[in-house]
Amino acid sequence: MKLDAITDKIYRVRGKGKHGDVVGWVAPWAFSSKDPEFVENLKKFYERQMQVQALIAEKQVAVGMTLEEVGQSLGKPSKSSVRKTAEGQSGRWEFVIYEEIKNYATEVDRQTGAVYRRLISVTRREKSKTAVEFENDVVNAVEESEDRVGTNVRIVVPPLIFRW
Repeated sequence: MKLDAITDKIYRVRGKGKHGDVVGWVAPWAFSSKDPEFVENLKKFYERQMQVQALIAEKQVAVGMTLEEVGQSLGKPSKSSVRKTAEGQSGRWEFVIYEEIKNYATEVDRQTGAVYRRLISVTRREKSKTAVEFENDVVNAVEESEDRVGTNVRIVVPPLIFRW
């Protein structure tokens, strides 16, 4: 079940039915629960849902998200490992973002003398990596690393010394 909108008098609910998705407006009295804090928990559920949707829109991950939500946010993992035990399932997903570096050669046309650049190759370099550790399909740790090698380095011409 997913809450699309919530007010004091009515809820917009989305869910899966036998023949596809079901969407509609439901009054709070239609939910039957013995929990006295049901409405308060439903509001907390809606607030969490809004936070998760904002993270997914920003392509970010947070502790407490489900694996399905991580997949919606970052896509398919580059590397994954899963460990299954009697207590449940734990594992690690890694998402690697690459940067493409184009390598050019400057050449001179022998007939016309025109100078042009020719693409020689494209190199992929790891730009950043996000590792997500989970236990029982819930994220319990997020590790982010960014490679700062190859950033713009300033080069200053050394001082010239003239001798007369």
